[in-house]
Amino acid sequence: MNTVTRGEGEGSVGASSDRGPAGAGANNVARAGYKVVVGGVKGGPGASTISVHLAVAFARRGLRVLLVDGDEHSRSSARWAATRRRTAYETAAVRLGKAVDEIETDYDLDDGITTIRQSGTGLRTEIARMAPDYDLTVIDLGGHDDRGQRAAMTIADAVLIPIGPSAFDCWTLEDDAWIALEMRVVREDLPMLALLNKAEPEGGRRGAGNAKARAAIALLTGQGIRPAISTLGLRTAYARPLEQGLTAMEIPSRNRDRVACAEVAALADEVVALLNGEHDDYVAAWRSMRMQDVGTDLSGGTSGVGGSRNDAGGQGA
Repeated sequence: MNTVTRGEGEGSVGASSDRGPAGAGANNVARAGYKVVVGGVKGGPGASTISVHLAVAFARRGLRVLLVDGDEHSRSSARWAATRRRTAYETAAVRLGKAVDEIETDYDLDDGITTIRQSGTGLRTEIARMAPDYDLTVIDLGGHDDRGQRAAMTIADAVLIPIGPSAFDCWTLEDDAWIALEMRVVREDLPMLALLNKAEPEGGRRGAGNAKARAAIALLTGQGIRPAISTLGLRTAYARPLEQGLTAMEIPSRNRDRVACAEVAALADEVVALLNGEHDDYVAAWRSMRMQDVGTDLSGGTSGVGGSRNDAGGQGA
């Protein structure tokens, strides 16, 4: 059977040119089979959007990625994957001048990502069975404190907790801290990273939420939850492509938000560094680059890459 590949704007698999501030290293996982959980206790903010963007970012670097939709409530990642498949076949049908059903029969979609739906008590068993066949497994657990979330965390190699700049999200960190303490009994060395997501534009009243969120995140270091150096801004560039099963990195270059791409690349680098046990080195390198005024400051919801500020859009789920 032939293979459907994606052209410009549809996300061909390969090394990404949108690298994060750690540029050196932090690109490839040290071993296959790593598993990272994305999600917190409360629904949102943006766990599914982060999951699919990370999956695509890793696949574009040539890694084999398993994307697990473990959120039994929204199923956002699974729906995105189904839309992605349909978009790929429709694009291939136009390019090859064939009917879509003919393309689906004669061609395989190969974008480096395999997506499955699994939640509840079977989540841990299915991930343990499939993960060794992939370089990296991204587990989208949304924001619900259920048996599936805790089961996944027992076999995870890292946990990424998105936190928004609202008061509700900051208060939720207390619950995340309790889960972290509980997990320390079972997994004393489980790395956890708290990420400021949907960061507001800096400056004025709107950026005040970012400072409050960072202050709340910083208080969790005593529970072993590290503050992420990376930040994802509140950008429509993350939300709009999802409707076609794409991500911010895969839209045509003339319309691509370079800052959004740089933010995702930086986060992917940081997650890999965390998985490889090199997060301290990553942070040190990032701080060194800031001191040298390299111009890749992503910590404030803005980036030196392209000099763009957040556009106050939204990522969605």
